[in-house]
Amino acid sequence: MKYLYSLPKAFVGKKISVSVDILKTTSGTSVIHETANVKDSVAVLPIIDNEVVLLRCERPSTKEVLIEVPSGSLSDVDHFKGVLEHNFELEGAKRELQEKTGYEASHWECLGQFYTSPGWSTEKVTLFLAYNLLSVGNKVEQEHTVITIPFDKAMSMITFGSIKDIKTVLLLHRYALSKMAK
Repeated sequence: MKYLYSLPKAFVGKKISVSVDILKTTSGTSVIHETANVKDSVAVLPIIDNEVVLLRCERPSTKEVLIEVPSGSLSDVDHFKGVLEHNFELEGAKRELQEKTGYEASHWECLGQFYTSPGWSTEKVTLFLAYNLLSVGNKVEQEHTVITIPFDKAMSMITFGSIKDIKTVLLLHRYALSKMAK
């Protein structure tokens, strides 16, 4: 596709900006394409023995309470801290784990990345497993409730539709596959 015209900041909000592009397809048709420019984020599956630490979150966008892994957008501080080790995603994951659950982890494993909605959004999520958890007793964000459940129960919650958040579904499935590979 060929870009004919671009309006890079058609809308600027607190968490996203929207760009609007006019493109010419290979067939010669002109189309309008809108892109939500969203900061990249991280998602963490904290593991204690055969249990997983999840969050119960009230989400205004869905008007539902969802069961999710701890997650959040990368910050400028994460980028700064990660410069030396070239791993700002891990810095963000450490921060999100502590802020959302009150835990720190001594062992981390990256399970890859995915785009949330590549047809219209730039957001890329990096997935992590967190092991050897230690409660550091920090004040946990109040809009979330921390829950610890057996891994098998979490998998059955996916099957029966109780877990609907895609990053949580993907992380739990990737963890299951990594367990099978060992």
